[in-house]
Amino acid sequence: MKSLQSDVPLVLISHGYAVRRGPIFGGLQKAYISSIGRAVACQATSVIAMTETEATRLLNLGVRSDRCVVIPPGIDSTLFHPVEKVLDAKRIVWIGRFVPEKNLACLIEAAALLKKEVPDIELVLAGEGPERAKLTKLSRNLHLKVKFPGVLARDQIIDLLQNAMIFVLPSIAEAFPLALLEAMACGTPCVASAGLGLEGIVDGAGFIADPGIPQEWAEKLKTMMTNYDLRRSMSRRARELAVAKYDWNIVADKLEKVFLTVVDGCSDMTSRL
Repeated sequence: MKSLQSDVPLVLISHGYAVRRGPIFGGLQKAYISSIGRAVACQATSVIAMTETEATRLLNLGVRSDRCVVIPPGIDSTLFHPVEKVLDAKRIVWIGRFVPEKNLACLIEAAALLKKEVPDIELVLAGEGPERAKLTKLSRNLHLKVKFPGVLARDQIIDLLQNAMIFVLPSIAEAFPLALLEAMACGTPCVASAGLGLEGIVDGAGFIADPGIPQEWAEKLKTMMTNYDLRRSMSRRARELAVAKYDWNIVADKLEKVFLTVVDGCSDMTSRL
C-alpha cells in the first residue's frame, strides 16, 4: 500500500486461487479481494498472473488489460528430467500438503475403485498436513494400501517423479502447482482436475478429470495405465512442454521484460512481451 501512496512502481504477482477453509475464512477472503485486493490490483503498475484463468479474474476485478500479463512459474528442466527406466510398479504419485482443497479423498476413492481392476497399483502421497490422519483412516476403511513417505528432500522428489507411472493432481483449488510442472519435466504423464485452468498446461501431456467424480478418475487412470503407446506419447509431450514453456530461463526472460518495462515507464505490458 505504501507504494500506491508514492511514485514507486508496483509489480503485483497474483497467486490467485481462493483457499477454501470454511465459511468464516471464505467470507473474510471474499471481502478482502473485493476491497483492498481490488484496489491494489487495479492501481498496480503491472500485474502478473500465473494462468489465463487467473488473468480473466483480474480483468473482471477491473485490472487494465494492457497492464496484465500471464507468466507461469518456472522449473529447472535440467534438474527435473526423464531417466531411462523400466517401471516395476504401477505407481501413482501425488506431492503436496494434506489440506482440504487438495481433494485427496476423491483420489483415494478412485484408487480403491481402480484396484478392483488393476490390483497391482501403488498410490504414494508425499507430504504432510492436517488432513493426513483422516486420509490414512479413509484408505484403511477402503482396504487400500497407501504409502505416506512424509516430506521428501529435493533429490527424493526427483527420484519419485522420475519413477512414477502417473502424476495426479485432484485439487479443487490451485494457483499454479509446481509439482505438476516438475512431473512433466520428468516425462511423467498426469491426470489433473478440471475447472482450474489446467487444460492449457496439461495440453496433451495427460488427462483432465472432474474432481468430484472418483469413477472418472479411476477410468482415466486405468486407460493411461493399460495403454503403453498412449502413456509414452503423453510422456514425450510432457517433457516437450516443460522445456519449451516452463524452463526457468524462458520464464526469467519474461519476468525481466516486465520489470524493464516498468522501469522504462511503459504502461503497455503486453506490447513488450
